[in-house]
Order: sequence, then C-alpha cells, then structure tokens
Amino acid sequence: MARRGTRSARAGSDGLVELRADAERVLRAAVAGAAPGPPVADALERAPELREASRVLVLAFGKAAVEMAAAATRLLGDRITDGLIVAPHGTTPRLDSGLAFLTAAHPLPDAHSIIAAHAARDLVSRAGAGDLLLALISGGGSALLTDPVPGVTLADVVSTTRALLLAGADIHTLNTARRRIDLVKGGRLAALATPARVLCLAVSDVPGDDPAIIASGPFTPDADQHPAAHVRYEVVASNAHAVRAALAAAGSLGYRPAPGAFRLEGDARRCGERL
Repeated sequence: MARRGTRSARAGSDGLVELRADAERVLRAAVAGAAPGPPVADALERAPELREASRVLVLAFGKAAVEMAAAATRLLGDRITDGLIVAPHGTTPRLDSGLAFLTAAHPLPDAHSIIAAHAARDLVSRAGAGDLLLALISGGGSALLTDPVPGVTLADVVSTTRALLLAGADIHTLNTARRRIDLVKGGRLAALATPARVLCLAVSDVPGDDPAIIASGPFTPDADQHPAAHVRYEVVASNAHAVRAALAAAGSLGYRPAPGAFRLEGDARRCGERL
C-alpha cells in the first residue's frame, strides 16, 4: 500500500508515528466493515420467511453470537418466542435479549460444549410447521456446539482437533473432520428442524465462505445427502467486507491500496510474518 505525496517518505520517529496511526485507522475500518449487527438487521428486514412465520425461534452461536442476537431481538422484539445464545467463555451476555445464554470453550471444546449442543438440539426440535428457526452463525461455532457421535468421546474430539491444529491443517480440513464425528454438524441440525423453515445468517471467517465449513455446517448436509430444501443460507459478513472497508479507508487517507493477490490461511502470527 503506497502513500501519495511525501508523507510516507518522511524519516524519523514522527513519520513512523503517522504511519502507525494510519494503519490503525485502516484496521479499525476493516473491523467495522465486518461488524455483524447491521448486516443481520438488513438481511432480516428483507427476509420473506419472516412474513410467513407464525413463531420465530433464534439459535445464535459463535464468537459474534451476542451481537448478532442483539440485532435480531432489536428488530423482531416479541415475535421471538424462544431462543438460545452460545458464546465463548468470558463473553458478557446482553440481559435485554430475553434469550437463554450459555458459554463453552474455543477453539477446543469442553464439557460445556456438549451441554450447549444438547440445548441447541432441544431448541431446534421444538420448531414446528409454520415456525421459522433463525440460525445466527459465526466463527467458533464448531467448538462451542459439540456432541460426539456414539463411540466417540469428548476426549477423542479434543485430541483429534488438537492434532490437526498442530499439524497445520487448514479450516476446511479441520471442519470436514469435525462434520464426521458430531451429532450437530454436517446438516444434522437441519434434519432436526424439519418441518420448520430455517433461515441461516452467517458471519464467515472461512476462506471461500463455504456454508458446509462455517461452524462445520450444522444446517448444510453433505453433497451426497438429501438437500435441506427448507433451509436458506446467507453470508451477511465476511473477510471480503472487511477488505473493502480497509481499501476505502486507505484510499481516503491518500494511499493507493492494492488488495493481496494471494489468499492467507493458517496461524495469524505466521501470516503476519509472511506479509
């Protein structure tokens, strides 16, 4: 990213301070560009499913679950009759949401992840004909909702996940493995939600924004399975939104921004060193 004019060429600590300030402004713009609240509200305002639903049930899970659920409850209010938020340990709940709130571990699941998965399955199973299940999905959902298939223990899931992470597996490889050993992943929540309609709004931290990989695809069956015709999936925010906001901010500061020509994946520290 090159700066127009002479400021980028200024020597000494003052020039570095200015460049750091610019970098922070661009970074803040990128984070704001991928903020989950506004795009969730926008998607709900134009969702045809809401006009036809007799009841709305909300399942929000992931690192952005609280913000996404807050946007939904502000817009829908009393139309939401039941719901659950699952967020990482240490997350502060919004007391005005009116939804049940649980926390679990991330990136490796713990016993609370199983409790949360059971609560999610119970909620989804309560959705009936004429109801809308609003699934608000964000990164971290794979660990937060974990319910191992029979014959697989939580310790097995943790050891498998840890081994793949240490081996440098990308998110596609990791979450493909998770889909095979879990009762909520790989479209299994979609099956439990039948006959209710499901609207999935997702904040993606997965390169390519594949619904089957985001949170290990609890509402996205494998390609060789029966498609979930009662499910509509929309990615409302992603890395692409952050990049566009960063480019705009850099341009407003007088830079000639150039988006990266290659895709970054893996450990953030190593990616930073590569940049």
